[in-house]
Amino acid sequence: MKRRESGITPPDTPGEARESSRPSRSGITLRDVVDARSRLQDAARDHALTVVMQRAVDEIGTLTASPVGFFHLVEADQQTISLQAWSSRTMERYCRIRERGLHCDVSQAGVWIDAVRRGRPTIHNDYAGLPHRRGLPDGHVGIVRQLVVPVRRGGLITAVLGIANKPDDYTETEAELVAVFADLIWDIIEKKRLEEELAAGRIWFRELFDNITSGVAVYEAVDDGADFIIRDINRAGLRAVGRKRLGEVAGKRLTTVFPGVAAMGLLDVFRRVHQRGIPEYHPGSRYTDRRVSLWVENYVCRIVTGEVVAIFNDITERREAELRLQEREALLRSILRAATAGIGVVVDRVFQQVNDRFCEMVGYPHDELLGQSARMVYPDDREFDRVGAMHRKLQTRRIGTVETRLRHRDGRIFDILLNAAPLDPDNIAAGVTFTATDITALKNSERELRRSEGTYRSMLESMKDPVYICSPDRRIEYLNPAMITRIGRDATGEPCHRALHDLDGPCPWCRDREKSAGSYFESEVISPRDKLHFHVSHSPIFKADGSISTLTIFRDTTEIKRLEHQLFQAQKMEIIGTLAGGIAHDFNNILGAILGYAELAAEELPETSPVRHKLDQILLAARRARDLVRQILTFSRIDAGAGRPLQPQPIIRECLRFIRASAPRTITITQDIATDGSVIMADPGRLHQLTMNLCTNAVQAMEEIGGTLRVSLENVFLDRGQLAEYPGIAPGNFIRLTVGDTGTGIDREHLHRIFDPYFTTKGTGQGTGLGLAVVQGIVRSSGGFVSVDSTPGKGSTFTVMLPAHRGKEREIAAEPAPPATGNEMVLLVDDEKPVAEVAEQILVRLGYRVTATTSSREALALFHRRPEDFDVVITDLTMPGMTGIQLAEEILATAPGMPIILCTGYNSRMDEAQARSAGFGTLLIKPVETRTYADTLRQVLEAGRGKDDPAGIPPEPGRQET
Repeated sequence: MKRRESGITPPDTPGEARESSRPSRSGITLRDVVDARSRLQDAARDHALTVVMQRAVDEIGTLTASPVGFFHLVEADQQTISLQAWSSRTMERYCRIRERGLHCDVSQAGVWIDAVRRGRPTIHNDYAGLPHRRGLPDGHVGIVRQLVVPVRRGGLITAVLGIANKPDDYTETEAELVAVFADLIWDIIEKKRLEEELAAGRIWFRELFDNITSGVAVYEAVDDGADFIIRDINRAGLRAVGRKRLGEVAGKRLTTVFPGVAAMGLLDVFRRVHQRGIPEYHPGSRYTDRRVSLWVENYVCRIVTGEVVAIFNDITERREAELRLQEREALLRSILRAATAGIGVVVDRVFQQVNDRFCEMVGYPHDELLGQSARMVYPDDREFDRVGAMHRKLQTRRIGTVETRLRHRDGRIFDILLNAAPLDPDNIAAGVTFTATDITALKNSERELRRSEGTYRSMLESMKDPVYICSPDRRIEYLNPAMITRIGRDATGEPCHRALHDLDGPCPWCRDREKSAGSYFESEVISPRDKLHFHVSHSPIFKADGSISTLTIFRDTTEIKRLEHQLFQAQKMEIIGTLAGGIAHDFNNILGAILGYAELAAEELPETSPVRHKLDQILLAARRARDLVRQILTFSRIDAGAGRPLQPQPIIRECLRFIRASAPRTITITQDIATDGSVIMADPGRLHQLTMNLCTNAVQAMEEIGGTLRVSLENVFLDRGQLAEYPGIAPGNFIRLTVGDTGTGIDREHLHRIFDPYFTTKGTGQGTGLGLAVVQGIVRSSGGFVSVDSTPGKGSTFTVMLPAHRGKEREIAAEPAPPATGNEMVLLVDDEKPVAEVAEQILVRLGYRVTATTSSREALALFHRRPEDFDVVITDLTMPGMTGIQLAEEILATAPGMPIILCTGYNSRMDEAQARSAGFGTLLIKPVETRTYADTLRQVLEAGRGKDDPAGIPPEPGRQET
């Protein structure tokens, strides 16, 4: 008994019964598959894609005795099925689905989609028993058993081929052969689909090409661009050049069909575009030959296939209209130039045309008047509006005359007689013609005083510096626009100290004696209103009644003051840097002697000696002093410092111990330092400096009122959203250092400037303004960022984000190997006798034979007497009489290849890389410890020996091979 399921129609019709009872075809071979592909390839030449796909399903259905089959294409998104095809028997005899779309969603597919999910052929010989089957649409053929194979290209599934309802079970062998068939025919299907898409695209392009209103022509370059062959031209292009058919011009040379193209300059454009591939616009030009004469504009470009395309428009009518208009305008301009009165045309009181005489009258050139409101030539709005009333009456009177005043560009006001008439008496909106006659001479005496006052006011109002005039009783008589803008209102009549500076009484810097005496004086003022700096000049104004008002001009000098302060701070830091360099040289020499003798003494004592421990502490202190000198050089920008992987926790804790020892007892310090061993890439000295700067700022903010210093260190992960405000910083793991305080906080107006160099809110002598700038510089150089959150009266919190380093902290061996030794002869030169003596003893203890001297000239004489005795030279860089570099150059001139080690306490002009590039062995920075001497000597000696003896056989000690 057959099992019925929802959505499945069992094969119980007579036709289906006959198909199901047919014996299964067995023995399908690869040859069958290849022959089927060949037949399909022949069919593809004469049939559409859908027919070819159906033939493919028919072929494999016949080979496998499968009456049902389908072929679906899968889009690149892997979510959409397109152009579905079924076998002929499926469509004719079985499938009665009324609606079949060309596209459907993969997620809506049934059991056959298993082949897509698995990416391999899938067999379902008991379809009705599958738990994940779906109901089939009404009219769909019933499925008994099914074989589905995917087609893959480029890592994606491009199609699915399925067959169903074979009388007996599908086998793995059949699945493999069906998969081979699907793979072999895919190139036929894909080629056919591309051919049909290309054909459709060509039809679409041709329709667009022929129906575009602009002329379009396609040219192929010949003779390397010397000429061009016309390949295609659209209908609009043929009409523009007087041709009817493409055959009249296609295949012919451009210069033959259009001989005038070179004269108009278009041929040169074609050549440039062909050679460079850069589009060009060729503006309207006249083209003329024996057949046609027209004005044409061209846009020329090169397409990807190499042809040059010209898009052109016939602008003959427009150009001829422009020429006629130009002729009429030329006539009008000649009339306007000949007139002795000012003449012009306005539309809605906006200048459209004016003659030269009117420009002379108002002092503006044509280009500054045309398109501008006539308001610009009137002395005020009142006069402008008064004349406007006459314009409005022109609709009834048709002509108007009025006396008015205009203002010259230089501020001079003059009188004119204005006559106006509409261009179109029935349409005032079309424009008004006016004439202006200068009548200033008739009213010169009457206007003299007003003209002087207008000039005086014009000068003050045009000034960018704030200006005001104050009466003897400190009442404001006048404010220029700049001063009104500054205080936000017209404060005429108000007390000057209240209006300008928000003060209840006279300004502290006010000098009444000089004002009442009518003296000119200057002063420097910091405005209480906004803390801006001003240079203020006070000039007397003597009035007819004997009183003296004061004209005061404010010149903003805030930026100048800031730059002066920056220059002072920069000079101070330059002095500090120079001083640090000088101190470093001498101090490192002293440290060299301390370190050297302490090392020598420690080596002479047993490990159990209590003195040995004391010497170790001396060595530790001396090394810290050496590191301190390097930090000073780093701060003064002399030494940039190199980063290395390190754990920040020990350095942070060391800084907190120092802060705890120096901070007032009223300040509580809390810490939450993560101990997970996270590593950052940083210089220890600069990290120490960064932490100390932040903690010191926090302590200073709480010195007077006390409070709590909070320091925490933790790991965080920041994503792109959290880093949106910090472009260039990649998401990932960060070490977050937080330094917070409960101090005075920072005003919001200063918050955005706290990282600026030399900016400080502290009093004189309490800071350079470089602390936070240095912090930001260190953080940025480490690839991180720093932010601040502050509330006045409640405190500040600085957050430093440093990228976590994936590597491990550079470890130091717990038990280092003994220092390397040797028996070569060393020439040692140092003008500091203690340094030379301790270096000699260290080298002797390492097994070397040493000749030491404190004079570079003596050292050179020793070397010249017996150069073969010495294997290596160690010399101080800074020497009296002859520097270490000069000594080294003299020695190398005598004995090229002699290993030379330069030593210095400080040098800003040479580093280790520069020393080696100059031919020296290396450069050592004092103080130099025993291990450094040992390692460096072996390195330079072995390097020198390798150059002299390629075989690697060392020469006898103290002898130089020839």
